Amino acid sequence: MSKRIYAVAAFFAAVISTPVLAIPIAFDFSGVVTRRTINDHSNFSEDFSQQGQSFTARVVIDTGLLTSSQLSTSPGGSGLWLGTPLLPAPVDFSISVNGSALTMPVYEQNMFGVTVQDGRLPPGCSVCGVADSVSYMLRSQQAAPLVGQQLASTFSFLGYEVGSNGVSPSYVDLGVPFSADSLLTIPLPNLTLQFGSTIFDCEGLNLCFANYTNTLWFSASSVTRTDLSQVSSVPEPGTLGLIAAGLLGAGLARRRSRAA
Repeated sequence: MSKRIYAVAAFFAAVISTPVLAIPIAFDFSGVVTRRTINDHSNFSEDFSQQGQSFTARVVIDTGLLTSSQLSTSPGGSGLWLGTPLLPAPVDFSISVNGSALTMPVYEQNMFGVTVQDGRLPPGCSVCGVADSVSYMLRSQQAAPLVGQQLASTFSFLGYEVGSNGVSPSYVDLGVPFSADSLLTIPLPNLTLQFGSTIFDCEGLNLCFANYTNTLWFSASSVTRTDLSQVSSVPEPGTLGLIAAGLLGAGLARRRSRAA
């Protein structure tokens, strides 16, 4: 292979290895703990010992990974679910209470999903409530066994807006074209979050029941949404080195061809 061909190949290898920009959105939450709930095979208990403690949480949602969707309708409105396939690693996530980081157990199967609800007043029900909502769930879980236990950990938030006088709010309108990015705007003060673990008892193929949950609940006082796709991407040092080597090789090859 000539040095000119090698230089061109090195340059294109550098370009191809440059990371492709995704569509990430970062959410930063702060607020207080409200309670902990435990459901152990239908034995329900609540713990308020951490009530009022401060919390912070951060999660990054890559809307470019939302590949599947399902639209459903009912007399009370319509809903849309967007999810990801199983991912090899969880998304960027962190949470702390009173300054101490909480660890989210990570397993081999990871996914996240967004559910959107566009509420409408059901026909003939003047006393019914109407609300729009957006919810998000991050989940990491073990592969389900045919028989036995399956462990999972989750983080989720729910933001909603209640209509007045039976009129649906304008927070969500699934009757017009939309993008997942535009729907991920979270209203306050109607915003709750939860973080916890679940144990499923599996009795057969796709026959698992959540018989134990341990959930910490939060009330958010602030949320900041940052579109990370607007942040400039700086090439990694290795990528810069490949580009420099390719350009240098191309220059040397051209110089030698002129001298020949």
